[in-house]
Amino acid sequence: MLPDFPKARRHMNDLWNRCMFAGLNGTDPVLNDMQVRVQKEGHAASYGGGEMEYKTCKVEFKFDARNAQGMTREEFLGIPFKMGAQMAEQQIRHVFVEVAKEPTPHSTSMSWPTGHFTPDVFLKAWESMEINFDDQGIPKWPTAVLSPEAMVEVEAKMPEWLADPECQQRWAELVERKRKEFHEREARRRLVE
Repeated sequence: MLPDFPKARRHMNDLWNRCMFAGLNGTDPVLNDMQVRVQKEGHAASYGGGEMEYKTCKVEFKFDARNAQGMTREEFLGIPFKMGAQMAEQQIRHVFVEVAKEPTPHSTSMSWPTGHFTPDVFLKAWESMEINFDDQGIPKWPTAVLSPEAMVEVEAKMPEWLADPECQQRWAELVERKRKEFHEREARRRLVE
């Protein structure tokens, strides 16, 4: 029987776990921005004024045993990183499916015919959502996730909208309405606490 090295095994397990969580927490920017809360009971998480049922995510890996050979450092650290990235992909896919089901004050979906993207698309989507503000009064806009084709369209049209005085005025009005809503929510929250 081969000797056991508990300190080395503990160190290897720690490295493995750190690589897996690096893959889980660092590969998807949307998932990375989401707040993580520990939940110790129940079968659903509160999300956007409703509940989201937990879904099991599962990743597996296989490697060939090689006689009298170990893994290279790249193999040993790469496997858990890939597993973490696969887990993140499953989690964010589930979140997108849930978000697309029904709009909430915290999430909504946007769509438009190709080539017909207007400022109204963003304004309408963000009008229906809760927008928070930082201590300096600057809005914390929601994250927009777009397909590569939609991103090209947005990047092409955004500069002209930002230069248009009418768009600037509509945008400023939206910000003021959302700031007022935010202050009212905060006042109610403080009264309850």
